[in-house]
Amino acid sequence: MTTEYILFQAKDFSIQKPTDWLVQKKDEHHIAFIGPKVGPLHAGFFITVLENHEGGYLAAAKEAGALQVKQAKYHIIEEQDVSKEKFDAVMRYATWYNRTQDLMMYAREIYTERNGKVYVLSSSVPNTPHLQMFDNVFIYMFNSFKYNRLNVNND
Repeated sequence: MTTEYILFQAKDFSIQKPTDWLVQKKDEHHIAFIGPKVGPLHAGFFITVLENHEGGYLAAAKEAGALQVKQAKYHIIEEQDVSKEKFDAVMRYATWYNRTQDLMMYAREIYTERNGKVYVLSSSVPNTPHLQMFDNVFIYMFNSFKYNRLNVNND
């Protein structure tokens, strides 16, 4: 199965998304990419922008982690620094139990920052035999995330 992608352009960043995934833009700080239904829920990829977060992306990741460990059956599979040239970031891959839907969820998150804004890129999907396929889509999307060039002339 081959996934085709299309560029989604926002004010501060761009990202490649599957062509058949819907975009729900709540506002400039919350964008959801909604994929196919997997059981009772949809696969999803989300971008949340936190303005002027004290402590930056590492503090945001730590705060979220403190809340996440309170989730039922929460388990970190992997957590690591995924920084690359001019892009500092930390990634967390975890599972947790969704009591409402009575199923295990898989979530991958990346915390990064630029110009006083923390960007939280997250994905979630219920446990499925196609988990690896969805994770490959999520990883592709994470890797395609790029900050737009800064406009130094304020044009």
